Amino acid sequence: MLRCGDLDTRRDFVDVRDAVAAYVVLMRHGRPRHVYNVCAGVSHRIGDLLDALMTLAGVRPRIEAEAARARSRDVSDIYGDRSKIARDVGWQPTIHVEDSLKVLWEWAKTQP
Repeated sequence: MLRCGDLDTRRDFVDVRDAVAAYVVLMRHGRPRHVYNVCAGVSHRIGDLLDALMTLAGVRPRIEAEAARARSRDVSDIYGDRSKIARDVGWQPTIHVEDSLKVLWEWAKTQP
């Protein structure tokens, strides 16, 4: 059994490799003292990401949502606006969340 919080929560994820690429381009070409969102600009339902990981792993444990793990004051859907970073330095993410999950799963299989 896998105990989870609210699987309907949605969040914006960027692969760390894309984030590093964004930081490099911002250091080189970003406007000083400006704030940039390093984000994908779209949110993903946590339950869908969990389903994708379980598919990669070839497992289907019983999922149990626990109210104690859910945060009642959490915002249900969080995503960023990347229009400024795209406009100013031309950055956009290139690695899809599904590819990040595949890399995560491959790494997890190597851990003791």
